[in-house]
Amino acid sequence: MIGPRIQVKQLDISDWLSLTPKLLILFGYFYIHSIFTAISQFLQFVNRNAFCLRLHLLYDRLWSHVPIIGEYKIRLLSRVLNYSEVNVVPNLDKALEVIEIWFQLHLVEMTFEKKKNVQIFISSGSDDLNFFKDNQFQTTLMMCNHRSVNDYTLINYLFFKSCPTKYYNKLEFIQKLWKGEDLPEWPQLKFLGWGKMFNFPQLDLLKNIFFKDETLTLSPDKLRNILKHKTIKL
Repeated sequence: MIGPRIQVKQLDISDWLSLTPKLLILFGYFYIHSIFTAISQFLQFVNRNAFCLRLHLLYDRLWSHVPIIGEYKIRLLSRVLNYSEVNVVPNLDKALEVIEIWFQLHLVEMTFEKKKNVQIFISSGSDDLNFFKDNQFQTTLMMCNHRSVNDYTLINYLFFKSCPTKYYNKLEFIQKLWKGEDLPEWPQLKFLGWGKMFNFPQLDLLKNIFFKDETLTLSPDKLRNILKHKTIKL
């Protein structure tokens, strides 16, 4: 994790050559995730928004007065909308879940898992992370007075290592999905930090990591809305 702007200025060419591919990979996740999210939100808007529903009704009324092809046009729109709601949107949601989990796996591998870019030293007095009991995931509250997203990645790494089920790398994860098997039940962690709650980091958060810090402003109304509509496991 880079940090303040002054630290960016101290990077030399070799640092940037090493860092650039990793940044491109992370931005690739953001790009694909943003496209899928936009498509999903658009389809949900078309199917559920009150104004769009009125347009659908007006469309049906107009074509109901057209002989021969009118009924076909009405059925066609209805089938398209129903297909997008029943099939496309759920598959997009599943794809987003895959991207989010794969992103976290990749981030863990880039930091703690593969090249050991970040060394971990666990002191003898450290408490155990009780994520699981009798091989069942249990609700665990973790309060951390830190801002760093790297801390969140560390929690993911420790969570993966304590998971009683098999640890899947990215390739095994995609193969499991391709065969139609259920997705792994992890990671089920949501993080409540100083300024933002996230599972898949947003672009503005990434920007602040590079040029400022990881802290973003979170209004009380937005926090209440997040807590109201999401199941949060810390």
